[in-house]
Amino acid sequence: MADNADRSQIEIERALERSLANCAVDDVVPSAECVECGEAVEAGRAKVLKTNVCAACAHKKERLAKLFAGRR
Repeated sequence: MADNADRSQIEIERALERSLANCAVDDVVPSAECVECGEAVEAGRAKVLKTNVCAACAHKKERLAKLFAGRR
């Protein structure tokens, strides 16, 4: 017999599944060159992370996102 906690857990799991299904995922084609600066993208990075941005540009982008995150 299911109690309120069981029903709540099921509802939470369903909501999480819906949220994950609605997340936008960019279809990035891995490339050998960074699309932002033209530098070489490491083959392992492009394959594993499915990215077309070099590590330096990704770091710069993340740093800027953190700096301006509170200013929305």
